[in-house]
Amino acid sequence: QGTIESRQNAIEKYKAALLLWRAAGDRRREATTLYRMSEVYYSLEEFQKALDSYQKSLLIWEEVADRAIVANTLNGIGRVYEILGEKQHALDFFNRALLLRRELGNVRGEANTLFSIGNAYNLVDEKQKALDSFNQALLLYRTLGNRQGEAYTLHAIGEAYKSMGEYQAALNYYNQALLLWRALNRRVMEANTLHYIGEAYWLVGEHSQALDHYTQSLVIRRRASDLRGEAYVLTSIGTFYSSQGEHQRAVDCFNQALPLHQAVGNRQGEAYTLHYAGEAYTLMREHKQALDVYNRALLLRRAVGERRGEAYDLHNIGTTYHSLGEEQKALDYLTQALSVRRAIRDHSGEAATLHAIARLERDGGNLVKARTHIEAALDITETLRYGIASQELRISYRATVQKYYEFHIELLMRLYQQDPAAGHDAAALQASERARARSLLEALGEARADIRQGVDPAVLSSERTLQQRLNATAERQTRLLTDKHTEEQVATVKKEIAALTREFQDLRAQIRQRSPRYAALTQPVPLSVQEIQTKVLDADTLLLEYALGEERSYLWAVTRTSISSHELPKRADIEAAVRRAVTLLSDGKQWATSDRIQAEYAEVAGRLSQILLAPVAAQLKGKRLLIVGDGALQYLPFGALPSPKSKVQGAKSGNGRQITGYGQPLIVEHEIVSLPSASTLAVLRRETATRARPTKNIAVLADPVFERDDERVNAAATVNRTVTKAGASSTDTNSELSNSRYLLERALGHGLKTASAEDGASREILRIQRLPFTRREADAILAIAPAGAGMKALDFHASRETATSAELAQYRIIHFATHGLLNSEHPELSGIVLSLVNEAGQPVDGFLRLHEIYNLKLNADMVVLSACQTGLGKEIRGEGLVGLTRGFMYAGSPRVVASLWKVDDTATAELMTRFYRGMLKDNLPPAAALRAAKVEMWKQKRWNAPFYWAAFELQGEWK
Repeated sequence: QGTIESRQNAIEKYKAALLLWRAAGDRRREATTLYRMSEVYYSLEEFQKALDSYQKSLLIWEEVADRAIVANTLNGIGRVYEILGEKQHALDFFNRALLLRRELGNVRGEANTLFSIGNAYNLVDEKQKALDSFNQALLLYRTLGNRQGEAYTLHAIGEAYKSMGEYQAALNYYNQALLLWRALNRRVMEANTLHYIGEAYWLVGEHSQALDHYTQSLVIRRRASDLRGEAYVLTSIGTFYSSQGEHQRAVDCFNQALPLHQAVGNRQGEAYTLHYAGEAYTLMREHKQALDVYNRALLLRRAVGERRGEAYDLHNIGTTYHSLGEEQKALDYLTQALSVRRAIRDHSGEAATLHAIARLERDGGNLVKARTHIEAALDITETLRYGIASQELRISYRATVQKYYEFHIELLMRLYQQDPAAGHDAAALQASERARARSLLEALGEARADIRQGVDPAVLSSERTLQQRLNATAERQTRLLTDKHTEEQVATVKKEIAALTREFQDLRAQIRQRSPRYAALTQPVPLSVQEIQTKVLDADTLLLEYALGEERSYLWAVTRTSISSHELPKRADIEAAVRRAVTLLSDGKQWATSDRIQAEYAEVAGRLSQILLAPVAAQLKGKRLLIVGDGALQYLPFGALPSPKSKVQGAKSGNGRQITGYGQPLIVEHEIVSLPSASTLAVLRRETATRARPTKNIAVLADPVFERDDERVNAAATVNRTVTKAGASSTDTNSELSNSRYLLERALGHGLKTASAEDGASREILRIQRLPFTRREADAILAIAPAGAGMKALDFHASRETATSAELAQYRIIHFATHGLLNSEHPELSGIVLSLVNEAGQPVDGFLRLHEIYNLKLNADMVVLSACQTGLGKEIRGEGLVGLTRGFMYAGSPRVVASLWKVDDTATAELMTRFYRGMLKDNLPPAAALRAAKVEMWKQKRWNAPFYWAAFELQGEWK
């Protein structure tokens, strides 16, 4: 307790007392003094000294056989090892303490040690073990009536769930802790939990809720004179305002926080707040002010020996000098940052600084040096792919890594412009393929996708365990190198990392050999241009691959024998046009009644055609078009764009009026197929080349039951439905069901208009609109199929249980006629909504989430999602669509047809009837059948408007 100075004085007095007790031969009091010194050293963060004192104390307590205090000391040693990052040592001592406390019947001590064990596991991302220990501790605290211990544990469980990305569970536990803190009148702890609740809301995009909880925390901290906590929450509020573009308001918060840190002598906290103040000044382009606060932070970091923070500040000073045009100073500081980051083995920081140096070299015209640095950064990120445990860090890291790839592509294309014959354009295309594979992996990581399909569970468990051990050891190495250490300690941990790395690499090689499908997803190797030409393309197919960039974008056109590349406008310009085009296309009512809307679409579509297609117009004739989009382009139906060579002709709206300025759509002359990446197709062909084809034809899941007041709930007991054998009961626990429902609410709350607007239902009460017309859609499709070769799962049987059953693996085509959610801003919220209640009106888990789709066991030729809708958020990420379609591909379907918006019911049935007739009666390949169906509808007056036919896109294999 007390100030740093008072605690340091206490240490000196303990040292003097220690000499007296030793002189007197009083071993018990000597041990007590050593123990108390340990506690003070711990509070001063002098952990090695704390450890030494604990260990000396332990020897004496064991000598005098005081088992209760031996247990306390063992627990203290475990806490120090935990802080030092030596998890196994920490757990060894915690478990010795736990055993003693159980033998002594010390239930309170047992609960405390279980809590410590949970913390140790939590820090190294062994979340389930952490939760197991926390839950045991929680039970004991409740048995004892120890409400304070209960509150601490509830908060810790919330923190574990937050780091896992299970935000609803986190909020549930935080709120339970909050109630206890209030009942106990522990105002500072109440404020602390409110702060964490604010962080959880921030991470799910509920920014107003985040600010509200931060503000509540601030009020309490001020009333309690908690200066340290007040400073931290002011910093959080400042970062909130900065993220909203209110940078001056953010700086005001930071300036309020700084004197509070100073008042309590918290130099680390002061440096932390200065760091964010510097970022705010940078965003305001006030670079000299940024430089001032970064330098102040640097002095503080060096004073407290915080080397990781020192590297951050050196890096930021370097990038600020770059912005000021002082290149040599920028390089000097960035070089210092790189040296520190390499010394402490901060690999993600090293990659960031290499990227910053690459940008500096590029701007100085040193493109070859810039390439060396950015490729070194990318090599590091490949090794870090599985190394980020925290959900919060994973989200920010994904954005950072995508900038590296974008920069790499742009740099290679600059090199191509300097030397067109050197093959840099082909290298840039391969870099684009590499970026797409990585982007998908990061999205799956954010979704916490527990992919088990296609790999031995025992091998998968070994991979995860090894990765956790490697992560923990690497973190221990960094902590060791940032603090005082011996060469022996460094050598030991280096040897341990080398051994774990070899073991991990051997296991990954084993996975590549035994589980090629899983390896293709998690260890992707992008194709070269030559491999794309020979393994993916045929003579009739043209690949158009797009990469959007902050300053400029690129298009590569690849045939069996050639590659050409083209520079396009920047991402923001293209995405603004795409967003407007999709908004106009997807509003059927406006199409039917507004000449202005039709004219605006014609103008926007024409502009997009000139941007995206005109550069390759001469290569289009007679070709099937294979489109690999990027960002918002993943949600643009290219078939609805006018051909870049076409003149205005005869296109009419749904009511027969001329669509001014709209030329012949691209789909009229071209089959159009989309892909997550060109490399994906080679993987799909390899996976499906030798497998046996299913024996049955079509399975359709349609018209699920979403609400308990649906008329079918009341009729279920009396009406006999002869449908699928699949039942609708759910075995999910209440917490799992609650979490699924929460995720569905989030999905519907991010711009996805599933709640019925016609009947005034609000999204807040989550009334999901029934899709009755999908019954007719199912009937029409199965009427075309050979008799007895189909399955029709309607009502309660259009369920998650049916979708995940082994029976679906018997069908060539699986058709989901229900709400599909393609979320562009939060890919983890993409999924399929099936029946949400059973026959008794009880809620069941009917939200088939992204990671669950990857674990389906299909053997299909094609999956069709006929009622999807897309929420184009502020940040448009292709992984919302790609993650879902690639999921079905991974599950066993080389083709996916999905709608990009909710199409008119009658039009959907019309198009699907024509599509299936083309495949099943006319024996057309799916891509050709889909094109034929669209062109037929375009030619008819009633269905001519692209709203009715353009939404349906085929992803994957066209053959």
